[in-house]
Amino acid sequence: MTRWFDYSNARDNYELECRMIAKNGQVVWLHNLATVVREDGRPKTIRGFSIDVTRSKQNENELRDLSGRLINAQEEERRRLARELHDDLNQRMALLSIELEQFEEIKKPTNLGQRLRSVQTHAKEISADIHRLSYKLHPSKLDYLGLAPAVRSLCQEFCAVRSLEVEFQQTEFPDDLPKDVVLCLFRIAQEALRNCAKHSGAGSARVTLASTGEEIRLSVADDGCGFDMESDAMRTGLGFTSMRERLRIVGGKMEVRSKPMHGTIIEVSVPLVRELEAANF
Repeated sequence: MTRWFDYSNARDNYELECRMIAKNGQVVWLHNLATVVREDGRPKTIRGFSIDVTRSKQNENELRDLSGRLINAQEEERRRLARELHDDLNQRMALLSIELEQFEEIKKPTNLGQRLRSVQTHAKEISADIHRLSYKLHPSKLDYLGLAPAVRSLCQEFCAVRSLEVEFQQTEFPDDLPKDVVLCLFRIAQEALRNCAKHSGAGSARVTLASTGEEIRLSVADDGCGFDMESDAMRTGLGFTSMRERLRIVGGKMEVRSKPMHGTIIEVSVPLVRELEAANF
């Protein structure tokens, strides 16, 4: 209450937020707008109204929590990539260098062809792993070939590496999509397939890209174990939260349908012309 008296003495109009306990025991946040009526220079009456901003406060707290979790997830991924570069690729490059140095000590070309093929194999494996890490950071095919070829390549990668049978379907599709839309849809397809391989136990999945002329549609369906739509995974899981946040930026929408033991379907749509852009014409 001290702040109320201080503000009333010093100002004619002011805003103040306060926290109160409701009758049901819940915490309620109120945003108060007040006008001070004075008499002989002293506050006599305070008039105003209060707005319940509890939900807004909860959203702010959830957003701060989400930001912290996303940052932690990004840092963990960076640590994992750093470990893979240092502990795996760096050591393999050192061994490859040693193998090449040993060629200087060869006096007779005994088994030279076999040793050269071994070095060549190691070099190809290292090159493939470097490409894989680079692809995780940012797939160059997005920039040079576009969304559809990049998603098709992603599906082929999951078939080869993750033992997940992925079918890719594409209808007539525009090539000149905005970069933010391309990246958004690719990351959602990537996250959805990662969830299929890691959590759902699915044996097969189907990825579909289509254009209606007004919007781009992406669908990822699997035959996995599914999940309860009321579970924490749907409301607060980083995967779905990240998808929703990416779609919010480009004005898109997402619908998820799933039941335990009945698989999962994720359907995404992004408008080709956004409302703000359309309003400018």
